[in-house]
Amino acid sequence: MKGFHKSKFGAEIRQIRKDAGETIADTASAIGVDRSHLTKIELGQDRPSEQLFMSLIAHFSVTRVTAQRLWSLAGFTGELVTAEHHGGKETLMDEDSMLPAKQGQAASVNIDPSKPTLYTDSIFINSNDFGLVVDFARRVGPEQHFVVSSVGMSFEHAKKLLEVLNDHLQKHER
Repeated sequence: MKGFHKSKFGAEIRQIRKDAGETIADTASAIGVDRSHLTKIELGQDRPSEQLFMSLIAHFSVTRVTAQRLWSLAGFTGELVTAEHHGGKETLMDEDSMLPAKQGQAASVNIDPSKPTLYTDSIFINSNDFGLVVDFARRVGPEQHFVVSSVGMSFEHAKKLLEVLNDHLQKHER
């Protein structure tokens, strides 16, 4: 955990949560994490995974500068790559000069071959006043599911996702 500033990181996350007017239980429920784990993170007793870190910054819609500072305080190495909104358009945080693709223009998407495609046959959705978290899961028993990925997003992003999904589904129904 080289570079992990546990007390500073936890204190900042706690302050961001309080400024948002949320309890630990509210935030834990919204991002799909155990309340005791989030408490340990805020107290500087535990470090979040990269996935949990991304869920937290997305849930609270922190600025690029705040996200980068938190990334460093959490002791993560490498580049922080995530998205934020500028004038209604979503852009990568580390590429502010990047122009969004025009309508109908293909976007360049790079897929890391070391990351496998995850199979899902179940979806669980939790929401609060700030947005929603979609847990993609795989059934592993009659009443058991294993979450393979969680994605947090704003309501605006979710509406756009639904619009794009509907467009693709309609094209394939013809």
